[in-house]
Amino acid sequence: MGSENIQIVLEEDGTEVLEDDYLLFQDNNTKLMILPSNNQWNPPIPAFDETDRPGTENSYNPVKILQKLVRSPGSIALLSEEELDVVSSFTSHQNIGIPQTEMEYLIGACQRELEHRKKIQDALDLVDLYQRAKEQSDIHP
Repeated sequence: MGSENIQIVLEEDGTEVLEDDYLLFQDNNTKLMILPSNNQWNPPIPAFDETDRPGTENSYNPVKILQKLVRSPGSIALLSEEELDVVSSFTSHQNIGIPQTEMEYLIGACQRELEHRKKIQDALDLVDLYQRAKEQSDIHP
């Protein structure tokens, strides 16, 4: 089996490793998969969501969130405000396996989603304030 008949991919997201230099930007314990070139990578089925693990709150990894968004852009609606904030403030000058223009687009989309959610919360707060004021005026005409 020659090297032209295989492909090396990251186990986590299926990113194909084409150059050794790419591995310099990965964590030390990054898992790789060797696949026959005619096979397609499929995502592993996690036993639990990483955010469910104790001690992971407030320690979101923006690169992993961005990689998740590359695979499933619609999942932006499922991100917490904390995750959106982490991605919105992310800046990287290293190759993380996502084309720069796509990364910038995803970061901008996270910023817009976060702003949208804040506007909705502000509107809900205003409605709540209006309702409380109306109740007070009904009690004390």
